[in-house]
Amino acid sequence: MRTALRVLSRVLALAVGMLLGFFVAFNGVLSDILGFSDTAGAIVFVFVAYLLTGMVFGVSGRRYGWKWSLWLAPPGVALLLTSLFDAGGERLIYILAVLLAVTVGSAGGSWVGAAIAKSAAG
Repeated sequence: MRTALRVLSRVLALAVGMLLGFFVAFNGVLSDILGFSDTAGAIVFVFVAYLLTGMVFGVSGRRYGWKWSLWLAPPGVALLLTSLFDAGGERLIYILAVLLAVTVGSAGGSWVGAAIAKSAAG
């Protein structure tokens, strides 16, 4: 039973990662963003979305900790890597910044969520 729960939770994290990857990270890169403030706002939005999602998974599975990011981030990373081939100049830097927001946000959120759950448990 415990093994089935672990597998199910990882499948859920991967599914959520696919949704975030497409609707948040990938669509953020494909959207028309004009100017520095729009770019910075989009990067912050991606970071916060992955941070909060990572925190939810970190709190729910505190023993797994930051490793939730290994299930949350890869779909977004894979979609963003496909965008790199068409990018150039400023767009390349923007895509790399979003890629960093995805990885750091999911890992940081997972770690913080697990730390919160551990401290709450005693």
